[in-house]
Amino acid sequence: MDLSYFETVDAEGVTVGKVPVKSYKNLDDIKKLILDNRKVEAVELHANTLAESEQWTWFKAYQDHQIAIDDVEQYNANLPIIGHNENEQPILAEPKELPLLRPRPSLRTGKDILDSLNYYTDKFKAERTRQVKNITSEVEGVVLDGDEESQTRLTRAVVVMLAQKFIAIEQTITAANDNADITTPELLALLNNAISDNPTTKWKTADNKTTELNCKQSVQALTSSLEQQGALWGMDS
Repeated sequence: MDLSYFETVDAEGVTVGKVPVKSYKNLDDIKKLILDNRKVEAVELHANTLAESEQWTWFKAYQDHQIAIDDVEQYNANLPIIGHNENEQPILAEPKELPLLRPRPSLRTGKDILDSLNYYTDKFKAERTRQVKNITSEVEGVVLDGDEESQTRLTRAVVVMLAQKFIAIEQTITAANDNADITTPELLALLNNAISDNPTTKWKTADNKTTELNCKQSVQALTSSLEQQGALWGMDS
């Protein structure tokens, strides 16, 4: 059995036992540290100590097991007399069974423990969510919130403004059809005005001031926010 994990070599090149490591935190304690949002360094320290302690707890059980085996073997080698039969022959006690040793736990690191709890993945996601909430976009000197809720609201505003533009175009065409005297250049001019029309909507800036955004500005702000979020999600690579 390889027990080199529990050994080290001293300055004189002699193999000696390491100093045992004991953890005062169990897995539930590590989970609580994570829930309490303790510093990464503290969580990793306790996870590393717990990982080492798992091995040393087993090693202590192994040492106790070896002692127990020696005791049982000595007992079985010298079974006590518990009585005599009718022929006055000694009756020996039943031999004891050798004690069993629980399997040694798999060797793992503090990172292995934290990975099993999705610690780093969840922490990364939480940080990414925080960054998404802080997204802003600047359009023509106006700074707008670009978090997911703001993106949704801005998308609805763009849809409404585009609908207004399409309605204006449709009304222009309808009016032209009702006017038999309208010339082609006049119709084209009316359509150009309808197409170039830039509806606006009132909007709150990132510093909570009221401004007016037109459709083009809204699309630019929305595009910037989506690009920033895409970069945070790694979709720009």
